[in-house]
Amino acid sequence: MSELRERLDRATTERQMYAELARAAHIGGFLLYHTHDSRHSAAGFPDILALRGGELLAYECKTERGAVRPAQREWLAALNEFVACHGLEEYCEARVVRPADMAACLARLASRPGLPAEAVV
Repeated sequence: MSELRERLDRATTERQMYAELARAAHIGGFLLYHTHDSRHSAAGFPDILALRGGELLAYECKTERGAVRPAQREWLAALNEFVACHGLEEYCEARVVRPADMAACLARLASRPGLPAEAVV
């Protein structure tokens, strides 16, 4: 990884990541849920829940150095256990997203079923 890429990744905030992921989800036709104020919500629920047809993506946004709290780990582990138990790995993803992961996550969210990837730009 280049020094410039590392510096950019370190400067990226969770708010910026959410905005980019939300934009990509809109392009890809996903329904998107994001808890704006989590003070009265279940602790650890992922930042983003995106649903489109048979796909479900749960993303917890973290900066390069951001710590994943135990409740966040618990939610992601439970979601991944459900996915594995039902053989849904191709259709569902629950993960922590860091700036270095953004390109892959943005590509998946912005993809449109039936269209070649290069058509979505």
